[in-house]
Amino acid sequence: MVKENPTPNFESEISAEVARVLSNDKMVIRAFYMIVSTTAIFGLLGGIAGWIMAVSVPAYFRDVYDTPQNEIWQVGVGIGVTSGLLGGLLIGCSVLLATAWYRSRLKNALLEKYKSPM
Repeated sequence: MVKENPTPNFESEISAEVARVLSNDKMVIRAFYMIVSTTAIFGLLGGIAGWIMAVSVPAYFRDVYDTPQNEIWQVGVGIGVTSGLLGGLLIGCSVLLATAWYRSRLKNALLEKYKSPM
């Protein structure tokens, strides 16, 4: 005589979607790539914006940073790249933090939903 288990197995109830959400496979690698890519993209955009500002408003960099005329675009690009890198790093880390918080809340909700009664 085989006795059936009245409480269902926890693993058997979890669907593929729940298992995907609960797994942390490659999460660290994806997070690293996300931070690096946003930092690089924003650094490039900041450099372009700094160059445009240096070409269009050279008096600003000449007056504020006391830069010779032939080095204005270098200062503009340098300040733009620095600001872009810092902004990209901040945005990448913020998005990563928000995603991690959301996944932890979702994980807790799913674990609560599929909690086996004991």
